[in-house]
Amino acid sequence: MPTCIRLDSSEYQEEPQALIEYLSVSPQNAGMVKDAVPADQLSQVEGGDEISVYAVDGPPVDCSRRMTIWYNKEMAAIETPQGSIWGDWDEEEELLLTEDFEEAQTDDGVPVNGRIAYNLLGLRGLYSSGNFYVFSDSEGDA
Repeated sequence: MPTCIRLDSSEYQEEPQALIEYLSVSPQNAGMVKDAVPADQLSQVEGGDEISVYAVDGPPVDCSRRMTIWYNKEMAAIETPQGSIWGDWDEEEELLLTEDFEEAQTDDGVPVNGRIAYNLLGLRGLYSSGNFYVFSDSEGDA
């Protein structure tokens, strides 16, 4: 069973790198959007969408990855070497919440069960009972 650590977003040392931030998609900026959004996510971009695209640095470190957020659709996707992972966007928590669930335990041995989630830094973890837990070992890595 993977081990995880509760992560408080107020303790982040890094800021996500915005490639596009709160942009309303239009014909005038379509080229910039096409350059910023991963190819397998482009089909979901429509005129009038309010989007942001962030470069994320979390594992895996062998490739650059991006997260796209559709604020008006409350959805998001994160780029991975195997293709994008899609989910709901939780604006308050700033998390991409997938439909997948996983069980883990905290470093104190307390069981945690929740939705697989990604934060704006690309860290993968669990979202459970209002808390984001980051996997602390390789078992939870994507």
